[in-house]
Amino acid sequence: MARYRDTIIIYAVRIAAQKVTNLEMMLGQIANYAPIISWKSIVKSSASITGVWQTIRQHYGLQLTGSCFLDLANIYLKPEQRPAIAAIASLTPH
Repeated sequence: MARYRDTIIIYAVRIAAQKVTNLEMMLGQIANYAPIISWKSIVKSSASITGVWQTIRQHYGLQLTGSCFLDLANIYLKPEQRPAIAAIASLTPH
């Protein structure tokens, strides 16, 4: 019985480690789109996805409004642009 319990514990620890790795990879991808913001503040210091977006909005001075949602259709990437720059450029009033 103890051997079975130890196997379950080892399996649970391995799954938890995989989840941490996957989460850090996902947050790293988000951080890649906002290179000006500290990678550590997104990947290591975030407690929720809401917190990640709040950090990004605070840094760029964006306000969450329904009108910006419609502007998402206007985002396009020029060959020489980084994705973060394209998104900011499309949301900036012309």
